[in-house]
Amino acid sequence: MQRRGEYDRIRLALSRSAHFGDMPLTFLDRLASVARLRHLRHGERIGRRDVVDDNLWIIVSGAVRISTRPHTGGRDCVHAVLGDGSYFGLANAVGHGPFTFDARAFGPSDLALIEGRQIGASLQQHPRLWKRVSKMLAQRFKLAVGIIEDNRLLPLPERIARRLLAHAGSSTLAEGAQPTLRMTQHDLARMLDAGRSRTNTALNRMEGQGLLSTGYRTVTLLDLAGLRRLAGADIGVF
Repeated sequence: MQRRGEYDRIRLALSRSAHFGDMPLTFLDRLASVARLRHLRHGERIGRRDVVDDNLWIIVSGAVRISTRPHTGGRDCVHAVLGDGSYFGLANAVGHGPFTFDARAFGPSDLALIEGRQIGASLQQHPRLWKRVSKMLAQRFKLAVGIIEDNRLLPLPERIARRLLAHAGSSTLAEGAQPTLRMTQHDLARMLDAGRSRTNTALNRMEGQGLLSTGYRTVTLLDLAGLRRLAGADIGVF
């Protein structure tokens, strides 16, 4: 049985999400009512590569580290550290397929779990929402392609700004906000396909310019306007 406080937290997270916030209110109410809140410890595994999972997961608070490790061993490839308002598993929820990545909580995190059958029932009741689901899946594909292009073509400071803004943009930001993202500098370097020392040097320079500040497993964005000028246009949202 879902507690009222859980419903309120999930519903608020949906309304603030860049991905769900502009959906019909009745649909958001429905999603929040069928969701279950999961409390996760740091490092707790949510999904494992090649394991079937038909749930949609939405980050209510905290963060989730998305990565893959080559079958032959070696270091893992970090794709993203998703924050408040972001989601994963939508393709699984509508297609009932396996994960293609590993997902672990990064720090204590609360996630809303919505079963695929509940998503399917809601889409049957509101078939027009299939267009929105298709758009969300297409946006994720476009984001993945854009990241490959950025990492190949852009200077490192611009790539850093674009990646940090993309993560911060998953949830609505108030005027003058200075969002704090949960991620290590090491993971950020891997996401950018850059060396750790080069990434740290660029972050230190950006910190000296007042654009951001780094802490223990965190990066705080101090000057969103300045970061946007550096990042340029067409920034996707995680």
